Amino acid sequence: MTEEKSITATNGLTVLGTDFACGKTAATAVVGYLLGKNQAIRVVKPLLCGPRDRAEAEVSFLSSVSGAPRGYAFNYVEPPARLNRSAWQSILAVAMQGLELNLIEAYGAISSPIFVEDTDGGIIVFDSLDFAKRLSYPVLIVAAHRFDAPERLLSACAMAEARGLNIAGLLTVETAAGEGRLLEAKYSRQDVELLFQSRCRAPYLGCIKHSPSINVHRVNQGNLVKMTESGLDILSLYKSLAEQGLSLTV
Repeated sequence: MTEEKSITATNGLTVLGTDFACGKTAATAVVGYLLGKNQAIRVVKPLLCGPRDRAEAEVSFLSSVSGAPRGYAFNYVEPPARLNRSAWQSILAVAMQGLELNLIEAYGAISSPIFVEDTDGGIIVFDSLDFAKRLSYPVLIVAAHRFDAPERLLSACAMAEARGLNIAGLLTVETAAGEGRLLEAKYSRQDVELLFQSRCRAPYLGCIKHSPSINVHRVNQGNLVKMTESGLDILSLYKSLAEQGLSLTV
């Protein structure tokens, strides 16, 4: 296997999703807005896959909500997302550019294959966790606000920790109206917070609730920021990042 080029990382945070369509883009945009209030920030989705117009809309939505400039070249591929080595190196480089805080949305689900290479020693597969590992940033893990969100987040935490990743926080996104009813009937927020603190030592930051006025693919942010500023415990994220050596202005 060819040795990868050395890339120097700056401060950053990688956003991983437990599944496809779990609300990861909405979460990235909101966290980008909140963190960007007090420091320069880049909000970047370096790899997009699917219909081109939807991919463009996701990048525009991230910039529109977070307020971060769309000053980067993303890598677009037709499904399935299978990069060659050059494209793999490209998305890593894009995620590490600049001196600002890098908030990076990873592709797909937490173990989605991205880079597949056939070598003399066999087939090598790099997934979204490998992407996060290469960046060496703490990770924020997102799940849909469903009845099984705690189990999905705990499973994702175990996978991330097995790769040596530091988990900065966990959050859920209600991707459809009423999606969280069963979860909220089953557990209180305090129950969920205590569960994650005891099992993976990562703070639960809260839930971004569903709103029909918010649509990522139509670049419609509705009242997303107003809805979530009070719902997300951003101070716990600052504290967690500080414990991992990433000091930000509150």
